Amino acid sequence: GGCQGSDRACARRQGTMTMEVGKDAVIPPAQPPSQELLNELLHAGIEEILRQADENMCLEAPYGHVQPVPLGLAEMGDDASVEEEDEEDDAWLDEEDEEDGEEEEEDENQFTYEYGFNPIVALGKYLAKYNPKNVRTRQAEKQQAVRYLDKRATAALDNEAAFASLQEKVTAKRSGIAFGPISGNVTPQSVRLWAKAAMAGTVLFEVSFASDFSNVIESANVDVDNETTSLIAVANFDHLQSRCTYYYRACLMNKKKLMPGMEAGYFVAGKFTTLPEQDENVALKFCVVGAPLYAKGHELGGAVGRPASWATACDAIAKSDPSFVVLNGGVVPPGDVRSVKGSAEEKAETVKKFYLTQLGDPSLQMMFRNHPFVMGWNDDVKGSAHALKAEEAAMDKAEKDKRKRRKPWEEKVDPRGEMSMPLSVLSKHMPVEVEDDVTRHIYTKTRYGTQAEVFTLDTRGRSLGKAQMEWLVTNVVESPCAWKFIVTVSPLAYGQTPTEENSAEKRPDHKDRPTSDGRRASVVNFAKSLETDCPSEKAQQADAAVKIQSRARGRWARKNTGEDGETEAAPAPKEIAAETNTSRPTTGGNKPSTTISDVVAALTVQRIPGVAIISTDPGQPFAVVYEPEADYNIYEFGVAPLGANDPGALPPMMLDGLNGSFLLSSIAQTDHSTISVVNVAADGVLTLTILNDKGEKLEQVVVGAPQTKEGRW
Repeated sequence: GGCQGSDRACARRQGTMTMEVGKDAVIPPAQPPSQELLNELLHAGIEEILRQADENMCLEAPYGHVQPVPLGLAEMGDDASVEEEDEEDDAWLDEEDEEDGEEEEEDENQFTYEYGFNPIVALGKYLAKYNPKNVRTRQAEKQQAVRYLDKRATAALDNEAAFASLQEKVTAKRSGIAFGPISGNVTPQSVRLWAKAAMAGTVLFEVSFASDFSNVIESANVDVDNETTSLIAVANFDHLQSRCTYYYRACLMNKKKLMPGMEAGYFVAGKFTTLPEQDENVALKFCVVGAPLYAKGHELGGAVGRPASWATACDAIAKSDPSFVVLNGGVVPPGDVRSVKGSAEEKAETVKKFYLTQLGDPSLQMMFRNHPFVMGWNDDVKGSAHALKAEEAAMDKAEKDKRKRRKPWEEKVDPRGEMSMPLSVLSKHMPVEVEDDVTRHIYTKTRYGTQAEVFTLDTRGRSLGKAQMEWLVTNVVESPCAWKFIVTVSPLAYGQTPTEENSAEKRPDHKDRPTSDGRRASVVNFAKSLETDCPSEKAQQADAAVKIQSRARGRWARKNTGEDGETEAAPAPKEIAAETNTSRPTTGGNKPSTTISDVVAALTVQRIPGVAIISTDPGQPFAVVYEPEADYNIYEFGVAPLGANDPGALPPMMLDGLNGSFLLSSIAQTDHSTISVVNVAADGVLTLTILNDKGEKLEQVVVGAPQTKEGRW
């Protein structure tokens, strides 16, 4: 056998081709053919001639290739004149003999033979075809054709994606919905749908079991205008089934403005899944990301094509298919809000533009539409902590003064004054419900069966306030769930002096990384990325650690008192920050301030199991386990920002005095986003998985089920 008519086989035989031809393949440079190659090519050509001669039956008599001729066509063409002469000569035959002759001719098989096979011509064609130069030319032509087809295919896909995107934008524009719709406050039987219209009119919400909305089970019409509702439409649906996936859509109806509504097919749709019943024991998965550090359009912000894109992070969240998403800190970078200057009206307008810019990101909108979310929030505008204390004090004073008046119900002036600007703007651009109970706030709780209860906090300058702290401690203590997740923006070690003991040096497999100014990244200091309006917050952290340790030592002493009344020496407390002697701030009068560390101290006294603090860090995620008392643990999971991390941030640290240790290895520093995924199995085992913005696993930590206490987890 020769090359069997194959360029690849022949070229491989000749040693001129070692790779497949593709759009990215590189053809090696031409080499002069050697005498051995030419001899081998000639030998292969002669073998090919013999093969063709054998196929054409030129080696045996009758030395020609048999060509069968279809019946009835044997005497056509050049033999037409011969047929006429035969017909004249055979005219004497009678009609019956003529018919018999025609039948015999039809039954005979007609064959012709092709002669004249030229081996020299065949050899010349073979050598011309498989000449190394011609083979390389054909390879180059194939490569060029593959590149051209690939380019056409890419252009077609781009055109299709552009058309789909344009069609989606036109549909969203004609729907009359500027932002949303977004689902929130999801319970086993209810959901809260939110949408912001582009103009005044009637917003129509529809909920269905089917994605094509063939069977709409509930609907609601909400009138909106710019004066009374700020174009915000909110609808509550309270007759749903637990653990079911629903599809919802919204549109604006205003025929005067050519907004036809659902009939014309212009609407924006999403989906959500209701929560399980409170007594159901089912597995749970949710994703957590922090507030973005950079605004959309920033070099490291959420615009598509930037070094760290929101699109990839939101796609990774969608692929993980969580039950809900925890957004710890909101969607506007805290530094942007804090740096706004001007009058109150100018600040409000500027912050509104921030929200419009951030929420205009299509990937962020898609994530909100298809996944319910809960949000931890912190108002870090200068003076927010003092304003919270003043609000609580004003309500206390108003309650006392109300008893002295004859008709207290006629009092129409709010003693607390206007709602804070950041909270007011937030309530008009996000589906959050501002509750009015002592203070105006958005802190709330979400229960997921028997496995988890998520408490999202509303802090002001990292201060909880008296009302929120009482609410939080009471509900965490009374929660029967296996895990109690407390979502707060500030880490436990915020404002603490970094040392070698509390730094990331204690991480397993710690990797040294230089910071942006070349220093060794050996400690974490979240305070470097956030400013504070309370200079004594470091003392609060130290005081909380002292409180936890003192109570632990007192409990230890009571348990280790001998029969003679003598007490064994309690273990000495760990060294804490040098600012311990600073006086703590007060909340109106002589009441001490309330931070997340005070909450940890209160929960430690009662040894509440399954407590996990979910905080934030600007550089990378972290996980810490604290053991303030023997056989009692509290966990802290820090999450990284959405979209992009701070490339110059130092690694996190843990709170002094609580006997903590890191659970996660140091993750390589990157400006891309990371996503924290929390899984709680049916048996209470918790798994924390860190994903990059492509959904690839970076690190994972498994924590056993919490210990039971008095019949609870």
